[in-house]
Amino acid sequence: MALQNSLRYFPSNLHKVLAPEFAKELRAYGHIYMYRFFPQIEMRAYPIWEYPCKTMQAAAIMHMIMNNLDPAVAQFPQELVTYGGNGQVFSNWAQFWLVMHYLSEMTEDQTLVMYSGHPMGLFPSHRHAPRLVITNGMVTALFILSPFHCQQYSKLRHGLLFGTHL
Repeated sequence: MALQNSLRYFPSNLHKVLAPEFAKELRAYGHIYMYRFFPQIEMRAYPIWEYPCKTMQAAAIMHMIMNNLDPAVAQFPQELVTYGGNGQVFSNWAQFWLVMHYLSEMTEDQTLVMYSGHPMGLFPSHRHAPRLVITNGMVTALFILSPFHCQQYSKLRHGLLFGTHL
């Protein structure tokens, strides 16, 4: 399953080349980082005007990402771990490059949506909307929760999906 999830970022004609490499990473590290896509640039926060962006908001987001992955700041930057334990900015380097690409193309009328580190894409918005919306998986094993917790989780999920208030 991890291999399939990793290959979704690439055209199918590349899968025969990438699959063995990613499988090797999975066996060796227990995770697919896609090291072949590790940036060949110095990972640090550059002056904001040096980022190839159409908006200053996008450049600011790139700036924060690069700062978080700076080896002087990050815990394990090669594994995209930036803070205590195993908190990652992205799951793999393909996600890093996709986000940087989307940010370089973003206009003031777009919002980048991310789900658990996976960039979902740029969506139309307006100039006063957030430039970036991030959510993490909210998977809860309902069978272990009390009826009260199930009801609260259901209300929360409904509010998030349909924009209602609790």
